[in-house]
Amino acid sequence: MRLFGFGKKKQEVASKVKEVVVDTVEVATQPSSEAVVSNNKRRLIVACGSGVATSQTIASKVKSMLEEDGLSYPIEAVDYKSIKTELKDASIYLYIAKPDDDILEQAEALGVNVFAGVPFLTGMGVDEIYEQIKDLVSSG
Repeated sequence: MRLFGFGKKKQEVASKVKEVVVDTVEVATQPSSEAVVSNNKRRLIVACGSGVATSQTIASKVKSMLEEDGLSYPIEAVDYKSIKTELKDASIYLYIAKPDDDILEQAEALGVNVFAGVPFLTGMGVDEIYEQIKDLVSSG
């Protein structure tokens, strides 16, 4: 019984951490332009299993890269379990683990551009993916 209680507490803490991190990323990445605010579909999402660690790291990396190029764009780290809902309001989706065909089909139907996110961790192949993302963000 003790172990179960500890696991539940750990889940609660992880959930709170995720809320704080996601709120922080949302606030930090929200541009002031009214055009962006009125178009909910204009955001980049990064999804991993929990939406806390890997996706947050990649979201921060992409945000920094865009800022270095003078661009501002809403970026959010999300958990993979909510991806079907999150895709509806996204224009760009970076994945950690390759999504199943159902998710890829949904993304295509919604006009969401899908890219691998791991290159932002490894540095291998990141330039090509980043340039494509930068072009999408610039053309807004």
